Amino acid sequence: MPPVVNHNDPSMRRMVQVAGWVAVVVGALVALLLLREEQPQWSRLALNLCVAGVGATTLVALHLGWQALAARLLVWGVWVVVSLVAASNGGINSPNLLIYPVLIVLCAWLLGGRSTVGLLAVTGGLFAFFLWADQPFWRAPAMPAMKCWAG
Repeated sequence: MPPVVNHNDPSMRRMVQVAGWVAVVVGALVALLLLREEQPQWSRLALNLCVAGVGATTLVALHLGWQALAARLLVWGVWVVVSLVAASNGGINSPNLLIYPVLIVLCAWLLGGRSTVGLLAVTGGLFAFFLWADQPFWRAPAMPAMKCWAG
């Protein structure tokens, strides 16, 4: 199997490093902001700390010279955590869905075409699940029906 990331390319290494730091900083800052609420939502706080943890683990793997593992961990680890956050924030109506195009582009740069097609397929399946779960037959009768396609 050919290497996923060119280990000799310093620009790819720098891209993984910058993306890892972005995950650490954004995850930690959002967690700190969630702590400032009167009644913190501990599950969302934990998920944002997981994003920071994925970024930190990516940086450690990169430091140890495991660039291909660091790139895979970054893309797929952030995808899993963002999917959990999106599910907890309303599924198809979640503002977190805007992160997926960024992840798909990052995956194309770091992991290549095959991984990007896989990520696109899994993301499409997740969106289909979110649409299915947003159907009115799942809601309690007292709740007003929303137009899911407009959302």
